[in-house]
Amino acid sequence: MGEPRRGVYYLKKSFSTSVQVNKVELYDTWHGILGHPSTQALSKFPSIGSGTNKSDLCDVCLCTKQTQMSFPIGENKASNCFDLIHCDIWGAYRVKSFLGAQYFLTIVDDAS
Repeated sequence: MGEPRRGVYYLKKSFSTSVQVNKVELYDTWHGILGHPSTQALSKFPSIGSGTNKSDLCDVCLCTKQTQMSFPIGENKASNCFDLIHCDIWGAYRVKSFLGAQYFLTIVDDAS
């Protein structure tokens, strides 16, 4: 249980002793809620614990550590504006714009 103070919820220090919480589930839950911090960062919270956890195999953490090979240097070089443009379309986004659009179009001119 928490009580609101100045827009932030503070946890009450008294907890029921009849409730048992699995430390692994508690750790993984807080790992996700707090934005996937490192084991070292979460160990600063004694109530969460630092025992065995599955966050080392967290899908989000593993994906953010992946790297991608850089693109090869292209042979197409534009000397004038609009000789070569690169376009990318992205969407549909779940939140519509003010005018109702759900897609983004990015256009980059190679010369400029």
